[in-house]
Amino acid sequence: MVLDAAQMAVDDGLVTGVVAATLDHVQVAGTVELTVRLTDDEALRELNRRYRGRDEPTDVLSFSALEGGDQFVLPPDQPRQLGDVVISYERAVQQAAAYGHDLRREIAWLSVHGALQLLGFRHDDPEVEREMREAEESILTAAGLERPGR
Repeated sequence: MVLDAAQMAVDDGLVTGVVAATLDHVQVAGTVELTVRLTDDEALRELNRRYRGRDEPTDVLSFSALEGGDQFVLPPDQPRQLGDVVISYERAVQQAAAYGHDLRREIAWLSVHGALQLLGFRHDDPEVEREMREAEESILTAAGLERPGR
């Protein structure tokens, strides 16, 4: 299934706002850029297979421009590139229903989660993961997207 932008009811302002709030929360200095792309499960499955060796779809992948030794040198007046966040719209729809909240919150959460991953937050350390979850909830609550039942 290939989705185009018309099939994905996503508020660009929502995504931009929560990503900007994430950068503020983590106190990222200077002007930066990152890309958030929404696509389908099949695209995420292919990226997951190619870059992580897992032949399965996933909800969000982040590709950091900050990791690795081969940094592309930009002119001094250009924003620093953080990387790319790729979200499965199909998975977001499914997860929103499963978790009992609306699609706006799920897209926002995936956007925040992906941006935090670009900034070095990981799941493999319980303490860092706890900090990541606290940051996610703080950012979403400030945006008026608190978890249902809180």
